[in-house]
Amino acid sequence: MNDEQFDLFCILLSNYMFIEYEQYIAAFERVLAMLVPSLDQNHKYRLLPLIAPKDKNKVKSGNNQLYLFAHTIWDRSPALRRFSLSAFSSTEEIKKQPIPKKPFTTIVVDDFIGSGDTAKQFLEDYSPNRNKNERIVFICLVAMQAGVGVIQRMGCEILYDKIAPKGIADCSNFPNKELCYGLMQSIEEKIRIDKKYCCGYGASEALVTMQRTPNNTFPLFWAKSHVDGTDWPSLFPRYR
Repeated sequence: MNDEQFDLFCILLSNYMFIEYEQYIAAFERVLAMLVPSLDQNHKYRLLPLIAPKDKNKVKSGNNQLYLFAHTIWDRSPALRRFSLSAFSSTEEIKKQPIPKKPFTTIVVDDFIGSGDTAKQFLEDYSPNRNKNERIVFICLVAMQAGVGVIQRMGCEILYDKIAPKGIADCSNFPNKELCYGLMQSIEEKIRIDKKYCCGYGASEALVTMQRTPNNTFPLFWAKSHVDGTDWPSLFPRYR
């Protein structure tokens, strides 16, 4: 990278959010504390991983959070552990269950929500089975404003521990946004990356690594190689 590109990189790196897996339990506990419990002692809670329909047969981060949430986080909540929690691995599994006659809550869990595309696809697939007595709450550790907006517009709640700003658009260190986007484009041209990931998937401009780096993060932090095939020295690679 030239000096201007490297300066851009350094400022982005200084704003980078790295959430180690060891931090997940404490962070999820903080988020769950935001969920106001029902006054009905017999209120039912159901748990689902956030997975898009096209990814149902893949192992995604939501699967991991489902297990952690169901078997560790829930029991650590003084306000909620007295309630029944039923965990389901997929929407297909939950569709086979009888619909509760009384109001109930469905919690959809993941560690990161970025552009909101996955949440939108999930809800479009789930909506035909949504009950009028059902409250849907998304719980994650880190969210971007775009994803928050998508979920709220679709009539659901979202709770999160941290909000992730856009790396360039929301950064006061970049008064000349046009110049910064030009520099980022010149860097991304060096990287063997699909155009849909320019500035991160959905132009998310994320600066975050969780248990894995989401593709919403600028590719310069996770890409594998230059356009000529040689290694790109990514700091937080998605691929092992």
